[in-house]
Amino acid sequence: MGVDNIDVDCATDLGILVSNVPEFCTEEVADHALALALATLRNLIPATDAIRSGGWTPEAAHPSRRLRGLVFGVVGFGSTGRAVAERAAAFGFEVVVSSRALAADPSAAPPSVTRVVERDELFGLADVVSLHVPLNAETRYLVSARELGMMKDGTLLINVGRGGLVDTEALRPELDRGRLRAALDVIDPEPLPADHWLRSSPAALITPHVAFASDGSLIELATKAMSNVLAVLAGGCPPSIVNPDVLTSHVLRSIPQ
Repeated sequence: MGVDNIDVDCATDLGILVSNVPEFCTEEVADHALALALATLRNLIPATDAIRSGGWTPEAAHPSRRLRGLVFGVVGFGSTGRAVAERAAAFGFEVVVSSRALAADPSAAPPSVTRVVERDELFGLADVVSLHVPLNAETRYLVSARELGMMKDGTLLINVGRGGLVDTEALRPELDRGRLRAALDVIDPEPLPADHWLRSSPAALITPHVAFASDGSLIELATKAMSNVLAVLAGGCPPSIVNPDVLTSHVLRSIPQ
């Protein structure tokens, strides 16, 4: 889905068409974001760890939070952000969204969205901040010390997009103090070194970049990727083109019919 690992501008200059497979895992990533929020806000991991260590201590799950009425902030409102907003609203969260498209036309917001706000306002309002924007030069370290400082005590930061959206080292003092919590499926660096501080942080819930994966999404990914290849081999265009300007380039390496 993401093309942050490809120099698209260079590919365009060289006449190389870049294609991806968008939206093959929208449902899975949205489900994972909500699973991370629920597990953290209900303190399921400490409660489970207490059981596995031989104890029976209900206090391990305290303090869990009532979800209804909490503010769930969605940064970015593509297909995944929209799916997350729908799920969060179903659990009773008040959903606020930061999105350029919705800011230009707030009437386009679906019923799941309570308010459309500027990004900085979202950071100050939300009890949960969930990131759903692509990684590029503009969004790298979208959440750094400045943005973290805007967040309320107890805010949960969720990242199921790309690790580079969050300045990991800026996050460290906030987690070490217990002021914020984080639930991350993607991290910078990735994979985490064996001795990385995040592995042992009690304020962090980490999964190993698996939000996209399910039996259905992996089949869809492989099928659509191969369909893109076959379309080009047959002299046509793939369904999804990241750099459409290349199609009119005089250096295009294969000319679709």
